[in-house]
Amino acid sequence: ANPGLEALRARIDAIQQDVTRAGAWANPNLSLALQNLPDDSFRLGEEPMSMLALRLSQTFPLAGKTGKRREVQQAAGRAAESALAEARNQLRAEVRQNYYRLALARRLRDLTDAHLEEVEELIVAVTARYASGGASQQDILRLQVEADRLRDRHHDFSRRESTLQAALNAALHRAADTPIPTSSELQLPVPPGMDLDQLVAIAERERPALRRLRHTAEQQQAKAALARAETFADPTVFLQYGLRRELDSGAAGRDLISIGVSWPLPLFRASRNQAPAAAAEARAGAAAADGRALRDRIESELQAQLDAWNRAAEKSRTYRATLIPGTRQVLETALGDYRVGRTDFNSLFQAEVQLLDFEETLFRATVTALIARAEIERLIGTELS
Repeated sequence: ANPGLEALRARIDAIQQDVTRAGAWANPNLSLALQNLPDDSFRLGEEPMSMLALRLSQTFPLAGKTGKRREVQQAAGRAAESALAEARNQLRAEVRQNYYRLALARRLRDLTDAHLEEVEELIVAVTARYASGGASQQDILRLQVEADRLRDRHHDFSRRESTLQAALNAALHRAADTPIPTSSELQLPVPPGMDLDQLVAIAERERPALRRLRHTAEQQQAKAALARAETFADPTVFLQYGLRRELDSGAAGRDLISIGVSWPLPLFRASRNQAPAAAAEARAGAAAADGRALRDRIESELQAQLDAWNRAAEKSRTYRATLIPGTRQVLETALGDYRVGRTDFNSLFQAEVQLLDFEETLFRATVTALIARAEIERLIGTELS
């Protein structure tokens, strides 16, 4: 439903019509003329050569020209189809990445709300200690400031959710406020069992942007070949039938037939077509160079995304298995010790803040890995198995 893809499809349809038109000959010409009439009467029959002439002419393209014109448009059609595939590839990656960001924004908002509840419980506990003289008013104020900070973060994530939802709906050509459900638990993707060279090989085979540049180079080479073929002028063959009426003198008029061929001058236009051929070959070389440059960028970005994915997977496993459980245990122990006066407020507060930071880092690492996967699939132009 994306309007950008619809526009590209329309352009492909137009190019397909151009392919049909490129293979067609020029229309024949039909002419009707009164020839050799006397200038004082403009009548047939007074002069022996006066006639009503009917002429039919047809320009015949030299061998190979029609095929070369068709090859130019066919290569343009293949380039346009690759451009459509690349637009779909980009759109798919954009939608997936924004979906993961939307899920992250909602998950962090829920995490913020959960920690806000915990901070409010701490406020109750510290207030009870303050009433008995075991805590200072500063401790309560610090917790209240933390609660206000968490409420402000909640609003940030809500606005982020609204922005990402609108972006997704725009890509899907829907109303900006159309609800988009997301999973509450995103699964960490396993890094691909392929090295960089394997991924680059897949990109060279599957990435539509690389195919488009190859087809563009083919189109320019076909244009160069056509320009060289256009050096030789196309002949025009004509057939004329002259209808003569009986002369005023009584002599019978005989109908006349004329057959001939004509060429536009000059017959050879090498100098005029040399520049277009050279320009087309230069553009073909530029497209090939663009393809090599894009291939190098793909390789570099693939390495960066592989590194990001592997690091995010390592971080996710570490935080999930060790850091978060340990920090939560520290928080529970610190809260119990604080209630009986065996630890200070700073230890309790630091454990709460650190737990929020670690849980947020875990969620962000998971989404980083998912986004890296979507980006790798965009770079290679196909989905990973």
